[in-house]
Amino acid sequence: MQKEEKINSSTTTDKEEKNETLQRYEIIYLIPNKYSEDEVEPINKDINELLKNNGGVIITEKNWGKRKLSYAINHFYHAYYYLIELDLPTSSMQKIDNTLQLDERILRHLIVQKRVKTKE
Repeated sequence: MQKEEKINSSTTTDKEEKNETLQRYEIIYLIPNKYSEDEVEPINKDINELLKNNGGVIITEKNWGKRKLSYAINHFYHAYYYLIELDLPTSSMQKIDNTLQLDERILRHLIVQKRVKTKE
């Protein structure tokens, strides 16, 4: 009986370790206004697919719309703002950051680790 208890306790710790590796992140990215609103949708789908393929679970996704930038970035004065809140394994965060940085369709991006609020 003691051997069975050890096996069961080790499986629960494995599940807990997997849950601990998931972190809550916010990703904000800007798409330049050289794209029309119809052309922006496939870009968003590609980014969502990238996040899901790397183990991400999207919690909320918000389109902030087209806004004026505070200063010109690569000679663009307006951009489409998008916010995604998701749970993601920490091991795949660097890969996503590099992919977003190399994607020419994205003007800027920011990834922030977020604390999960309790219900209290």
